[in-house]
Amino acid sequence: MDSSSKMLSTLKKDIAKKRSHIATDTLDVADDAPYTHRVVEKRITITDDQLKQEFKWGKGAYILGGSASVKLKKTDVTRAVCNTDISQRAMGNCFMLAALGSILKQNPSFIHEILKINEDGKVEIKLHHMIRDEEEHTITDEITTYVLDATKLATIMTDAHSHPAIFLLEKAFAIHRMLTNTVSEEEVKKLDGKSRIVSLEIESPPDQIKKKDFKVPALSYRSSLKAGKAAMVYGALLGDAGETRGLLEINYRTQLSTLIENFARGILVSISHIKDDEITPEERIQPIKKFAANVLGIPNDPQGLQRQTEDKINLFNQMVERLTDILSKMPPGQAQEIKKLAGAFAQLAKPKVEDMHLLIDAIFSGNQNKDIALKVKEYVLNEIYHHQRGTGIYTKKQDEVFKFLHDSLQHPEVVASVSTPEQVGTSQKKGTHGVGEETSKGLVGGHYYEVLDCYERQDDNGKTLKFVLVRNPWSDTAREYEWKEKEVGGKTISVLSAHKKDHLKHPEKTSPRSHPLKEGSSARGYEEETFQKDFRGQGYTEIELSDFTKRFNDITIAIIPRVDSAPELTTTSEKEKPLGLPT
Repeated sequence: MDSSSKMLSTLKKDIAKKRSHIATDTLDVADDAPYTHRVVEKRITITDDQLKQEFKWGKGAYILGGSASVKLKKTDVTRAVCNTDISQRAMGNCFMLAALGSILKQNPSFIHEILKINEDGKVEIKLHHMIRDEEEHTITDEITTYVLDATKLATIMTDAHSHPAIFLLEKAFAIHRMLTNTVSEEEVKKLDGKSRIVSLEIESPPDQIKKKDFKVPALSYRSSLKAGKAAMVYGALLGDAGETRGLLEINYRTQLSTLIENFARGILVSISHIKDDEITPEERIQPIKKFAANVLGIPNDPQGLQRQTEDKINLFNQMVERLTDILSKMPPGQAQEIKKLAGAFAQLAKPKVEDMHLLIDAIFSGNQNKDIALKVKEYVLNEIYHHQRGTGIYTKKQDEVFKFLHDSLQHPEVVASVSTPEQVGTSQKKGTHGVGEETSKGLVGGHYYEVLDCYERQDDNGKTLKFVLVRNPWSDTAREYEWKEKEVGGKTISVLSAHKKDHLKHPEKTSPRSHPLKEGSSARGYEEETFQKDFRGQGYTEIELSDFTKRFNDITIAIIPRVDSAPELTTTSEKEKPLGLPT
């Protein structure tokens, strides 16, 4: 079983374990975990008046004359909710909207498990909060049903969501973060300790009602939603935060220079005038073994070499022997020079393949060492070097990322969101939505995107490029590519040049796809027609794999739990259901 399958299996077990409990305080020890799991349910009713009077989400915090809320009309909802109903503007909750969008895209009817409208017009929204108690050795899934007025707050009227359920979920999630103390620490620090006491009635089975005072930070509604992680949203909506993995690769020039610098440092140690009783022969040769293992892709653990094939073990021993011979004849001055070369290489803004070759050749000079130099170059090109977009050449790490994501997204219940670092390009400018995040060639920094699919595109000559399809919750500001000629290593090649996508309101005018979709390569099973018809506007962006591993930070994947009898979302008359949602 590969790593992605293991992770999915673990996530499914966690969800099944939590969903199997009924709303009770009875402890139930999980078979495969040392912690005792339990589920506790409660209801909290919060009116708009309380939000205005106790949370102070009203005075001075709203547009349209300062009104506390805007009543939703019964005719607002005539269709099912979907991910393209999300259109972020002035709020800084991209992490929430990207995660929510990924759920709505895969299973829009799952909203019935989260939100429903009562006959009295109140809305009920169910959210989870996982509490891990190290002393008691328990993990509690605290499920709170928030009973709210079916209104959207005027402070978020600047958002452009086209379905009221999105506004209602934002409202509930803002309250949830305040009461569970999961708001942004950065926003709290700005308050200099200012807080408020909110008194609320909590109803828990069997028919127990008690009043509780919550000490909450004096945050505005807007600040309470600002900044967070997708895992937090998946935890609140699905009852499981999923798993987050790092994506952003270390810059290859830094990787290579560090590798060479460490090797040079080892050289200096091994050939220095240290007494034999101060350093063992094994310690002298250790930097050589580590370097050879890195080049040959041998894991750095006690059994790493033993698990290799006989041919690779022989190759490793030969390389160690040759490197040892090189070091025995290398004066300290040359080792110092190697360190300087590595440091200079790390400072190059955009090192070329030729720069990398010069560095390696400087270390392994002489005809007798050409074979070692070739192996090192091959290692760097396959394992470290980031090739140009559009070449179709990927490192082992990039291929592993793609395989992990592709294997995961083949399961329809799997959803994913991905984040970007603040710096996503060399030239950035302030964006027009969110909280002013900077953009570069259509990509937003410090932002979250919904992940929809990954697949391959192939030209007539069999050249294959790998892509990840994402969606910006802004519903616009997207990246696209065009072909251009570039000289690399003395040869002219075709590469993909990135730029901001134009014609967002007329997606049919956007640049054509780089290559046709490779048959059967879509993890979600989409056909080319779907990409051309549904994924050319509304914030959808195809990100080439080289860009994906370079420009994005972390990816969080989670699993939508199975529901025994999930109803289908259908259009209903406004007389039957005020908001078109289930009762």
